[in-house]
Amino acid sequence: MDFVDKVYTAEAVRAIESRCRDASGTCYGLMQKAGQALADRIRQELAGGGRRVVFFCGAGNNGGDGYEAAAILRCRGVETIVCEYRKPKDGTEAARAYALCLDAGIRTVSDLSSLDIAEGDILVDALLGIGVRGEVSQPMLSWISFINRFSGRCFILAVDTPSGLDADSGYCSPDAVRADVTLTLLRPKAGLFTGLAGDYAGRIEFNDLGVEADSADAGCYFRYSYDSPELRRLLPRRKNSCNKSDSGRLLLAGGAPGMPGALKMAAMAALRSGAGLVRVAASARSLPLIFAGTPELMLLPLEEKSPEEIFQAIMWSNALVIGPGLGRTEHSREVYRSFIDAPRPMVVDADALYFLAQDMRRLEHAVVTPHEMEAARLLGCDVEYVRRNRYNVVFRLHELTGAVVVLKGPGTVICDGSSCHVSADGSSALAVGGSGDVLSGIIGALLAFGLSCSDAARVAVAIHGRAGMLASLDGSIGTLPTDLLCNIRKLINAKIHDLQFKEITQ
Repeated sequence: MDFVDKVYTAEAVRAIESRCRDASGTCYGLMQKAGQALADRIRQELAGGGRRVVFFCGAGNNGGDGYEAAAILRCRGVETIVCEYRKPKDGTEAARAYALCLDAGIRTVSDLSSLDIAEGDILVDALLGIGVRGEVSQPMLSWISFINRFSGRCFILAVDTPSGLDADSGYCSPDAVRADVTLTLLRPKAGLFTGLAGDYAGRIEFNDLGVEADSADAGCYFRYSYDSPELRRLLPRRKNSCNKSDSGRLLLAGGAPGMPGALKMAAMAALRSGAGLVRVAASARSLPLIFAGTPELMLLPLEEKSPEEIFQAIMWSNALVIGPGLGRTEHSREVYRSFIDAPRPMVVDADALYFLAQDMRRLEHAVVTPHEMEAARLLGCDVEYVRRNRYNVVFRLHELTGAVVVLKGPGTVICDGSSCHVSADGSSALAVGGSGDVLSGIIGALLAFGLSCSDAARVAVAIHGRAGMLASLDGSIGTLPTDLLCNIRKLINAKIHDLQFKEITQ
């Protein structure tokens, strides 16, 4: 699939569908185009050895797309079966497609127990599409489970969105169709690119049905990757005449006793991201462990410094990172208070988010980087709510704090208030403690170099995600956050070649 740089909410897609109504006041013409696009994609799979096509059709427009495609394939001599979840309502576009399907002489079944699925069949999920609202219940859940029973034995193609997966958030409860390919039509759906979607959508393919985007399109978010030209232009460049201070002075605070690793990884990531001078403010007990093997770091033992000396260190810096390994003791709280109101752009992460949740304040000069549990704590909700509303959550957190919000996880979402971005880079190799600290260090280095909070967040997330993808070439399990460091250096210098990325995505 060609890279898509805009993704849309279900509501936005419905609005676009409404604009496509024909002279009769229906969208049947659009359904016909969808059926043709689906049939063409299935024929590609049949050419690769597929034997028979079994459609699972719901009662709405998603089912209508399936009925249209089934009729087209049947007329071309393809052995086709339609499993009818529920007949479409009379007078709808889907009802017209259903009638066409019957006219083509296709056998329909509604009892799955009578269906004999053979290995090599092509199964088409046209049950729900973008119609999921909340938890999927019976009997639909049984139909989803039936399709998933043949995962690995049959090719499974989902139409628009795997049934059971929320088209807006990428969340599913309790299950969704596990597709090999999802053919998303008209507009790419936002939920396919974040949250749990990676476990269900398979390879995502897109067909705009000949309806080009225009200025009237609303409800879209921006998708980007490390390869995006606009992002690559933001990568820092050093003049031949620059010195260490020109490259940015970064101060990181954290590293409570027993937790030096988080701050060390953040500091190492900042160095590899180009920060010219990096100072770590931590417990005197942690500093020898942080300094070991990293002599490039400058040290600030917090217990031995007065508030005035800490303030001087803050004013020396161009940017701050607060939170990695900070801890949650009363002393940690005092350290947090010493830094949180500083007049410097900053990254607020990890334990600093714990204290922020207890004492919310405006942070227009900051990037906050919560994972789902931390986001839930900041909003005073449960994690389930965050998982069901990833895009909405970043908007709410921005409204609450004024900060640029980075909601970490698969398909990391970033909101700066004026727009929302979802990252195309990432890997399950990043699902290990310390990965978030590395991200904070990259953001901090870019802030120190002079990038805005919004630009620093997007560039850092792309570099971090791509570094994880590269590190996972040898396997995502067992990849360590420190394995990202050499790739961060290459990526910040734009020294990673396209061939390497192709190897990752194959």
